[in-house]
Amino acid sequence: MKYWNINRLTDNKLESNVNAVVYIFIIIKKINYMVKINRVPLGAIRMLEYPEFGNNILGIVEKHNPEALKIQAVVNLLKEQMLEVDKITIKERSHPITKELITLRTDRDKTLGAIVSLSTGFNKVKVPVIKEAADIALPFLNRFLNKIYQSTNFIKNKKIDLMLAELDGNVELNNALQTLGFSILLDDLKANFQAISDKQKNRRKSKSETPRVITVKIIHNCTTAITNLFRTIEINQLAEPSVDYLPLTNELNEMLNEYKFILTQRKTLISKSTTKKKTVASSVKTDATVN
Repeated sequence: MKYWNINRLTDNKLESNVNAVVYIFIIIKKINYMVKINRVPLGAIRMLEYPEFGNNILGIVEKHNPEALKIQAVVNLLKEQMLEVDKITIKERSHPITKELITLRTDRDKTLGAIVSLSTGFNKVKVPVIKEAADIALPFLNRFLNKIYQSTNFIKNKKIDLMLAELDGNVELNNALQTLGFSILLDDLKANFQAISDKQKNRRKSKSETPRVITVKIIHNCTTAITNLFRTIEINQLAEPSVDYLPLTNELNEMLNEYKFILTQRKTLISKSTTKKKTVASSVKTDATVN
């Protein structure tokens, strides 16, 4: 007759439970250390914005040695899709107006530099009238122009657009900016922004001859490749605990947060514009009915 050692059974069960708890703790710890990559609503990025967006992602990833991070395969897939995206946008990018846009963008950056330099000089001024104006104007300028030199052309244009839209009709803010001598520079920036917008519209008339169904498919494939890259980076943080992904995820998230902010603001402006048009149309209809 075989006798079981109850104490040994209990010890084995306890050891098994302890191992399970330790394993779960390790998994939870890994998950806590995993940095999730912020997602941008890729559907909100327009076709002609895709090359800059995708190449920015590739530039950041390749700077961090994708081979060492064990993500080279998915990076290569994104590269292949970006080549296809380039094919459907190359006609617009090679348009003669592009050279004019480069000149306008250079002038824009010089004006932005002048505004940033001037605003920096007012931080230490204690003269009451100037300080009062600076307290109103500088936070406004810093909100839109902080680190703008590190931004892409897309981000720069959208920040300027949002800044000018908020400035329009704001009497107190305009007075403060005028007191500090920003008005001339902002008028120049506004004219430059309008010129860039007009040139882009004219260039956009040279549409690609690629059938729309092919264009949609290419953009869809590129979006899938970007999503797969982000997922692989996130999963690898758990699968490869000895590899440091933090510098890469931090830089990607900083760039993606800029895009997310701009796309959200663009959606808000479109919504406000639509509401305003409906209100005006309703008012006109009401007036016509009364008359």
